[in-house]
Amino acid sequence: MQISGSADLYYKYDFAEGHNNQTLENVVLGTKQNSIDFGMLDLRIKKQMGKTTFFSELAFGSRPYFNLVDPQLAYNIQNLYASYQFTPKLSVSAGLMYRYQTYEKMVPADNFHYAMSYSFLNQYFNRSAGVRATYAITDNAKIVAGIYNSYDPKSASNPVVASTKYGVSDFCGQFFITPFKNIDLSVALWKEGQKDNGVHRNFQANYKPFKNLKLGLDVTKYTCRDTVTANHSYQSAVFYSQFKVTKKFSVGARYEYMERTETPNSVTDIWTKEQYTNFTFTTAFNDGPLTFKQEIKFDNTPKSNTKTFFLDKNDLSTNNAAQIVFAAIYKF
Repeated sequence: MQISGSADLYYKYDFAEGHNNQTLENVVLGTKQNSIDFGMLDLRIKKQMGKTTFFSELAFGSRPYFNLVDPQLAYNIQNLYASYQFTPKLSVSAGLMYRYQTYEKMVPADNFHYAMSYSFLNQYFNRSAGVRATYAITDNAKIVAGIYNSYDPKSASNPVVASTKYGVSDFCGQFFITPFKNIDLSVALWKEGQKDNGVHRNFQANYKPFKNLKLGLDVTKYTCRDTVTANHSYQSAVFYSQFKVTKKFSVGARYEYMERTETPNSVTDIWTKEQYTNFTFTTAFNDGPLTFKQEIKFDNTPKSNTKTFFLDKNDLSTNNAAQIVFAAIYKF
């Protein structure tokens, strides 16, 4: 049995001296100003018996669980599934898992940047129970396809409506290919099976032009047609760069653009379009199982936006935000 995982602590200073980032972003960088806080504890257990592999992952803390009431008391089952290797090229997994492989991960130890992008945070219902198959077409190409339980968070507060939204009706497929040396590409499609819900489309690219330089791109488009309540469709593009200065020290930057459109659910509502951009600069120093990160993040929204994620020190809406984070991540 193989046991691994990670844990992290961080310190955040908000230049607005307030909460600044609302809703989803709170679970990443916390609501506490000028204080040390706990991010998450990730515990993974893996056991292989012949052609069968069992994998479970438990997470504790605010990052893996989107509970703004008391996130520090939260715990969550990230993964719990079994895989069987039918042939050298074909394997099948069943249980609780992520529908498709995203560019960013929930666990801080698996990301270069400590804070997560808004694009990733908008996919927080990407995990559910299901069955998936992985087939290696060649050494440089594979395809993953599966069916999963549906879940409609917009109608879950209404038991009558929510009961019609569950069932094994979500489909997700992802294709991986390495067309040239040092270039990895991925295309994913996630179709929600509910009668009125939408489709996620994702494209990822990784390019390593030099030994010490990595470049990345993640483009996502989500089209939602939920008529139970107003919902958000969005599209985003996230650019990544990471440079390894020395064996232990690296620097990296991330730029993100996201556009969200609120779909009305009645003739009296109006369509709204919101834009967000943010720039994140991160430095990382690795010393064995410990990684120390310093990160500064700048957010901006146009004044034409009708809604915003950000608050100033008086808890009033503002179009700009900036904060600095110091994090220590231990991996075992």
